[in-house]
Amino acid sequence: MSSAKEARILLIAIDDIVLDYVQATLHDAEITIKANTTFAQRLLIENEIDIDCIILDPTTHSHNPLSATQQIQSIVDDVPLIILTAMTSFELAVNALNAGVQKFYTPDTPSDVFRTAVDETVAFAHKKKIDTLLLGHMRNAIRDYQQNTVTDTSTNYPHTLISGDLTLNRDRYEASTPEQDIPLSPTQFRILWMLVKSCRDTLTAHDIALEALGYTMTESEAKDLIKAHISKIRNKLSAVNKEKKLITVRGHGYKWAE
Repeated sequence: MSSAKEARILLIAIDDIVLDYVQATLHDAEITIKANTTFAQRLLIENEIDIDCIILDPTTHSHNPLSATQQIQSIVDDVPLIILTAMTSFELAVNALNAGVQKFYTPDTPSDVFRTAVDETVAFAHKKKIDTLLLGHMRNAIRDYQQNTVTDTSTNYPHTLISGDLTLNRDRYEASTPEQDIPLSPTQFRILWMLVKSCRDTLTAHDIALEALGYTMTESEAKDLIKAHISKIRNKLSAVNKEKKLITVRGHGYKWAE
């Protein structure tokens, strides 16, 4: 079973009290530390480091803890997130859990309880990666036996979008070509779906963020976050030579070219 001993953990915006607690409790984990959410976002966007779990203190260097949490989640929405903060409140805990955070703790939590929580979170992350890989193999096997693709032709609520040999399936959050699957996170899939569905129309970063991420933010925040997602989507599309179809319209936004 995977555990904290094998874990690659990213600590974000951790103060001294929380840092001492984590290092004592998870002394045998591989830990990367970033002083604030801005540095962490840059690391996640530019380097795409391979991590199993994120531990975040959203109250450090942030006037809006919930926004800080949502921004990190929107970049790596397929990585489990644990909140660990010395400055807690009932409202912050409820908002964080409602936003999809897996677990919420303080340094007063017994170390064995926190370690067990990290063990469970890491095991879940590893299992999810294996399941995703197996599902990819299964989809490839099924595709080999399929002679025809059945799609919903409804113009109001399509389940499948096709652009050339690229197929998007909204029910399964799958993007693929006849040759291979394109592994997108849920947020990346929603962004690509919006662009392909609005083919040739330019969408602003703010419009994409509002629909794909599901919450409001400033124009500047939207531009930074969506630019990060677009970069990752392009990288993944490059495996099937589709990256040039995702076009940046300078000063306006993004569009998908047929």
